[in-house]
Order: sequence, then C-alpha cells, then structure tokens
Amino acid sequence: MEPELFSQPVGGGGRLYESNTVEGLAEQFGIDPKDLADAVSKYNDAVDEATETTSSLLPVKTGKAFKLDTPPFVGTPIVNGAAMSFGGILLNKNAQALDLDGVPIPGLYAAGRVTGGLFANGYVGDEAHGAAVGEAGTVGKIAADRIAQL
Repeated sequence: MEPELFSQPVGGGGRLYESNTVEGLAEQFGIDPKDLADAVSKYNDAVDEATETTSSLLPVKTGKAFKLDTPPFVGTPIVNGAAMSFGGILLNKNAQALDLDGVPIPGLYAAGRVTGGLFANGYVGDEAHGAAVGEAGTVGKIAADRIAQL
C-alpha cells in the first residue's frame, strides 16, 4: 500500500494506521502493546487453517479466519454498533426479563437490542433496522407502563 494513503481521512474522518509490529500498531492507538500482542497471539493460535475457523475461541469465527501474522499491520479506529439481535434477554408479554427456566425476574424489564426473540427465526433483510426500532419502542412502552404500576 502507498504510504500517503495512511495520512488521508477514511470514511467519516477516521484514519488508517500502519506498523510492522502489532505492538507498534497498539502504541499508535494508545492501547497496551502487550495486551494487543497477547490477543493477536491467542487468535492466531486458534485459527485452524484447514477449516478457516476458530473453533477454540468463543464466539466461534466460522467464515474465513486467517492468521494475523504478516506485516504490515493496519488498523483504523471503529465504534461497535448493532442493528438487532438474534439472541438476548428473553421476555414475556409484559416485557419482564425471564430466567433460564422462563420465570420472570422480579423488577427486571428489558427492551431494544438487548432482547431476543424478534429475529429468532431469521434475518428480515434491509427492513431489520426499522423493525428493531419499532420493537424497541413498542416493548419499551410496555416495560414503562408495567414499571409505572410498581
């Protein structure tokens, strides 16, 4: 890659960083170099090159897992986000969180992306973002009404 590429903004103004070592990349991000090197080493040890998975790590990476062992190491700062969940806290019709036996946990309500069930039977495509927002608002209102009755 051309060095000048790494001095240019990417996407929403982020930057790409490059180093010949994992530790050097960590320093550019302001994180502990040993922690990142240990994490990359653990990941590399888990990669099964024959099946391209990481079956010894949880969650299992099942699509094209490759070792991160060839410089240059390149990274960009990102923020975690989720459009919806295929799992999560199970709820009853009153938006009460349920324990593993399906019994409501007293005083615990949930709504939004942390809850499970809406997409349990499959992905609904591009409409998922709107469906997740609609579910969050609807279940949030149910939870708020129930909490107000306490």
